[in-house]
Amino acid sequence: MKKNILYLLIIVLLSVTSCYEDLGNYDYKEVEDPTVIGLQDNIFVGYIGDSLIIEPKVTHSLAGTDALTFDWEIANHLELKGEFYKGSTLRFLFNLKPAIYSAKLTITNQTNGMKYFYNFKIEGRTEFSTGTAILSNDGGIARLSFVKAGNVLIPNLYEGLHGENLPNDPKQILIVDNYYTQSYHIVTGEINKPGVILEAATMLRTRYLKDNFFETPDPIVANSLKTHPAGAISHGVINGKLYCGTWQTFSGSPVYGLFGARAAGDYELSPWFNFYGAHYLGYDVNKKQLLQFDMNLGFTGLNYTVIPAMQESGKDSFDPKDMKVDLLYMQDLNPENSYAFGKDANGIIYEYKFDTEPTVFFPKRKVQFPGASLIRENTKWQGSQFDVIFFTSDDKIYRYVPDNQDLRPLEADFSGKTVTMIKLIDNDLLIAGVEGSIYYLDVSTGKYGSVYRVIDNIPGSPVDVVVRK
Repeated sequence: MKKNILYLLIIVLLSVTSCYEDLGNYDYKEVEDPTVIGLQDNIFVGYIGDSLIIEPKVTHSLAGTDALTFDWEIANHLELKGEFYKGSTLRFLFNLKPAIYSAKLTITNQTNGMKYFYNFKIEGRTEFSTGTAILSNDGGIARLSFVKAGNVLIPNLYEGLHGENLPNDPKQILIVDNYYTQSYHIVTGEINKPGVILEAATMLRTRYLKDNFFETPDPIVANSLKTHPAGAISHGVINGKLYCGTWQTFSGSPVYGLFGARAAGDYELSPWFNFYGAHYLGYDVNKKQLLQFDMNLGFTGLNYTVIPAMQESGKDSFDPKDMKVDLLYMQDLNPENSYAFGKDANGIIYEYKFDTEPTVFFPKRKVQFPGASLIRENTKWQGSQFDVIFFTSDDKIYRYVPDNQDLRPLEADFSGKTVTMIKLIDNDLLIAGVEGSIYYLDVSTGKYGSVYRVIDNIPGSPVDVVVRK
C-alpha cells in the first residue's frame, strides 16, 4: 500500500515538473493580415456587353505567390444563384441584368488557412440606366424620347423599338423601382388603352397597362397614377376609382404590382389624390367633398372627425365635407402641411391649407388665392416640401409661397412659347417643357428659376419627365 502511494506521488511530481518546464516553450508570432485598397464597401459599375475589371491593390509578403489565393463571389439575387471567379483581378464580360448586386472577395493564406473577407457591390447598367426619359404630345400622339449622358437625345424611342405608336393622349411617365425590377409606367388617356409598362434598362415593353389588372375593367380610362412611396408599385385613380398595385406578396412574384379590386364606395375621384402612408385622401368631383380611404383601400368616406386647427389671423376655416368648388390642384408638401386650390361657382379661386390623419381632418385656413387671374385651363402645378408652389400661366412660371403670399414670376424666358409641363426634382431643380424643348431651372434656396441647361429637338410638347441618376 505504501509502495502504491509512493509511486503515485512520483507520478504527480513528474507531471507538475513537466507542466512547469513547458511554460516558455511557445514562440508566438503576429499573423500578417493583407491590406486591400480600393474594394471594401465600394460600388463598381458594369455595362452589359463591356468588360468589368476590378483590380484592388493588395499588400502582403506573400502577394504574387501561390500561397495567397483569391475567390470572388457575386450574389445574383435575380436568378437565385452565385457567380464565382478566381484570381487576384476580377475580370469578365459583364452579362448580368441591370441591378445592384452584393459581392465578396475572399483572400486565403494557404500557409495557415486564414481567410479574409471584403464586401462590395456591383451595379449593372445599360445606356438607359441614367438619363432623362421624356414623354411628349405630338399632335395628340404620345412620343417617348431619352436623353443619355452628354445630352445625346434619342427621339421617338418607343416607335423605333416596337414598330407601333404609344396610345394617344399622353399624361404621365413614372418610374417604379424595386429590388427585382425597374420599370416605366406610361399613362395615356385613350379609352381602353391606358398606357404601357416598359423595362427601364432596355425600354422594351413588358406589358400593356390594361394587362396590369387581375380583372381589367371595361371600359378603362386612366386618370392619374403615382409611384408608391416604397417605390415598388403604382397606385392612383382609374375610371374615377382608387386602385393600388398588389404589395402583399413577394416582390419577385409575377403578380406583384398588379391592380386588384378598386376601392369600394359611391364616389368619383378627381385625378388629384394624396397618400399619407396610413391613409388616402381624395376629392369627390360630384359631391365636392374630401374623402378618406385606409391604406388597404378600405372606403372611410366622410367617417372622419373635423378638428379645426388654431386659426391664423384674418383667415377662415372650411368644411372638407362640403367644399363647393371644382378642385384645381391638391398635394401634400410635407408631414405638416397639405394644400388644395379650387374654383367656386362664381369663379373665385380659393387656397386651402390643412393636415390630416386617419379618421381625423385638421383644416387650417381658407383664403382667396392672390394669383387667381393667372390660372388657365391648362395650368400645371408642382409643390416643394419647403411650402413653395410653382404653377404655369401661358409662357411663364410663377413661384408662390402660401405663408406670406409672396408671388413672383421665375426668371426663365421661353420666347413666348406656352409652358406645357413642369416637374420638380429634389426640390431644387424644376424642369419645364415647351414645344420642342425642355429647360432645367435652378430653384434652390435663393434662386428664382435661372436656366442652366436646355434640350432641343424633342418631338411635340413635353408632358412629363423622369430623371434617373
